[in-house]
Amino acid sequence: MTRFARAGQLARWTGLYALLSSGLFYFTYKFYQPAGGGTDYYLYYPMYRWPLNLHAAHAPYIYRQVSAVLTHLIYEYGPYYHTAIAFVQAGYDQRIFFAALLTNDLALLACATITAITTQRLSPGLPRSAVLFAGAFCYLEFFAQQCGMGPITDGVAWLLMAIGFLGYVSGSLITVAVAMTVCIVERESIPLMLGAFAGVRLVLSPDHRRFDAAVIALSAAAFAAYFAMRTAWLPVAGHPLQTHAAGYLRGLSRWRRSMTANVLFQDFLTQNLLILLGLTLGWRRLSRAPPLARPIRQLIVALFVTAGVMVVVCIAAETTIGRIVTMLTPVAAPLLALALFAEEAPPAPADARTQAAAVAASRAT
Repeated sequence: MTRFARAGQLARWTGLYALLSSGLFYFTYKFYQPAGGGTDYYLYYPMYRWPLNLHAAHAPYIYRQVSAVLTHLIYEYGPYYHTAIAFVQAGYDQRIFFAALLTNDLALLACATITAITTQRLSPGLPRSAVLFAGAFCYLEFFAQQCGMGPITDGVAWLLMAIGFLGYVSGSLITVAVAMTVCIVERESIPLMLGAFAGVRLVLSPDHRRFDAAVIALSAAAFAAYFAMRTAWLPVAGHPLQTHAAGYLRGLSRWRRSMTANVLFQDFLTQNLLILLGLTLGWRRLSRAPPLARPIRQLIVALFVTAGVMVVVCIAAETTIGRIVTMLTPVAAPLLALALFAEEAPPAPADARTQAAAVAASRAT
């Protein structure tokens, strides 16, 4: 495919996702109430007004500066749609609320497009309709409206995860390194996810050991840089137990207290893409569908193990499980599309050695 044809295809994908999500964005702007599930907006609001001001919020929120800068730029120079909305509260500028939503909407739009690219990279022969579904799955994620498109910072985090995963499946260490570097000042959990992902594949397959080891090293370096920034370079008060091993151990010791019915419904049963992927794999096995390609199976195992690792990390850090695990959406979406539509892709061509063996066998008979 030529460069111009590829650019045109990406433009069509992005336009379609923008069209599909426009109603969701309008509904979010009109009726979203931060008090109903996005209370972090009240913490991010001063950061949106005064980005790069380390006194605007406490840790760890203050270190998520990419969203703050982007939202402030849209607030100062971007468009604004003035209309009556449900969220009206003294001291909170509606323009900033709109700018925060638009920032995440654009980030989610880019996330969906990159997810489609990742799906095509994983299975080049997959029909374009199936590839489009993969990007659309990002909008079908349970938390897409509340968090991905809400006025907090998760939309940008989803985009960074999408970029990092695309770099991972493409074997581009530079792309992974850039995504992890930006994550230091946006979302510290994403390098942990990519590192866990690489660790699982390192155990499962010897094919990419050098690359996976490098990704693990980058993950450790990114987290070390974040830890140093938070404790030595630019220390800001807030959640001190998150920077002490004893705090994590104390959180893990209370894991039984964390497993409440509320956590079950709001954190685990809301992971609809992971649940659907599990059900699809079960259906494929019961219907005796052909097995997925070995590299795809390895990625699926890595996805579920990484989700489990993040559950443990969230319990130890005493933070929300559902929102953090949902940041794996750009990973779950392409793998779900591949599991659903694998049979629509033409079989991979056999290599020269396999073809030679087949010819020899036919001659022998």
